[in-house]
Amino acid sequence: MLDELHVRGIALIDEAGLEFSPSMTVLTGETGAGKTALLEALGLVSGARATAKAVRDDAEEAEVQARIISADDEEHVLCRRLTAQGRSRCTVDGQMVSVGELAAFTEDIRIHGQHEQVALLQPAVQLDYLDAWIQPDYGHLEAYRSAREDYLALAERLQRMEDDSAAAARDLEFLRFSASEIDKVDPQEGEYEQLQADLPRLQHAEELTSALETALSDLGDDDAAADLVSQAVLSLQRLEGIDPALDELCARLSSLETDLADFNRDLRAYRETVEFDTDALSRTLTRLDELSGLMKRFGPSMEQVFELRERARRVLEEADGSGEELSQVREEVELAKEKLQQAGESLTKVRQEAGERFCSELASSLADLAMEGASFEFSFEELPFERWTADGPNRVELFYRPAPTAKLRPLSHIASGGELSRILLALECMHLSTSTDAQSETLVFDEVDQGIGGATGTAVAARLSELAKAAQVIVVTHLPQVAAAADRHYVVIKEGSDDSLPITDVHRVEGEERVHEIARMLAGDINDTSLTHARNLLTASDEA
Repeated sequence: MLDELHVRGIALIDEAGLEFSPSMTVLTGETGAGKTALLEALGLVSGARATAKAVRDDAEEAEVQARIISADDEEHVLCRRLTAQGRSRCTVDGQMVSVGELAAFTEDIRIHGQHEQVALLQPAVQLDYLDAWIQPDYGHLEAYRSAREDYLALAERLQRMEDDSAAAARDLEFLRFSASEIDKVDPQEGEYEQLQADLPRLQHAEELTSALETALSDLGDDDAAADLVSQAVLSLQRLEGIDPALDELCARLSSLETDLADFNRDLRAYRETVEFDTDALSRTLTRLDELSGLMKRFGPSMEQVFELRERARRVLEEADGSGEELSQVREEVELAKEKLQQAGESLTKVRQEAGERFCSELASSLADLAMEGASFEFSFEELPFERWTADGPNRVELFYRPAPTAKLRPLSHIASGGELSRILLALECMHLSTSTDAQSETLVFDEVDQGIGGATGTAVAARLSELAKAAQVIVVTHLPQVAAAADRHYVVIKEGSDDSLPITDVHRVEGEERVHEIARMLAGDINDTSLTHARNLLTASDEA
């Protein structure tokens, strides 16, 4: 519920403050005085889109503050500041919040202006009223939306898998060919490096053999290096113990003799590995050529060849299993689709059955607003499955017949502004009849009396009074009947000369001042007749 509103620097308003009745508050005044600016200010503090044009021409900043009382009787102070440059800042109880968070605090404040009347012509808005009216008794819309979300999630997953599968298919042949070609050669880890190490020995086997034979002969034959060293060791050992320095040299030579013996043994062993084998050389060269070919085609290194073979094997194995997974997801999508179709059928059935009762109640409500004989009917156009939306499987539109003999047509084709005002009022009454928190809701009507007067105006005033018993009602009106029905009355006046920027003044009227305002609304001027009529109107409203 809206308790207070303070406005500074909005449109023609320099500064204004209003305290609202928990029941019904009206704002009256001449056309152009600035009544709509107050609703614009309320919209700003409710999270509506802000533009720099809203700021008063001679102000650097506009500010709107509102005190609201929530459903659990907690008070909150909301503030929206807007600079002349278009920057906006929002706070709730002094804490900075986003525009979305600000809107969440005021979700129970519904402003109905000419824009909302135009919006009522849209089938989606008409359907919202039907669903809100049904909602307390069913969960079919939630079940449908849940089934739709499940289906869309699975369908998206399937599409992603099919896209991946198509992309993989383009690479699959290359990978299959690559794996086949590599497997034909069947390279082994470290093989290429080993062959490269063996190749020089095979290529130079004859030269190596000759050199090794000569070296072994020089080292190991009689009277060769080994024998000479042994003889030298024996000669020195005979003199052992005479001179420590000579003993050390003898030990060193003895060690050299041992090393030379080991070296001769190793050299003979190496000689055994060297073989002049033209077949082995040919095989090595052929194998190196095969491996080099793989590196040229799939490398440039053997490491990359092995990586490609491993990736190809992995992808091919996954491809073999992905077909099963794809089939499984396709089955899941079909099951989700069936579930969604069933939910859509149930939702349509409930809406069609409830739609008849809804239209009957709407027509009955409008009969009290001087629209006797009007009737309504919902049209359900089945949509192709791929065009189903979060709102359902049908395009639902409200049709209107203004009189029993008239042709039934879409509401958007034939309803006048005055009729739309009353239809909107009747719909809000129906909404509140099913609301569990009606007392916390605030309904704001901007000229709901557009295009009506006389007895119809009296009927609208009575309906607004009835509505105010269930929820807080704020009305901008030109109808004296509506103004007289209010618990609290504010007059909006534009003041100023031609040489200065006008100022909108807002003040509460009571007693004789209120009588004079209603007299002005009745006759355009204030005289004895209009004053008498105004007093009678106020008295009748008090007694109602």
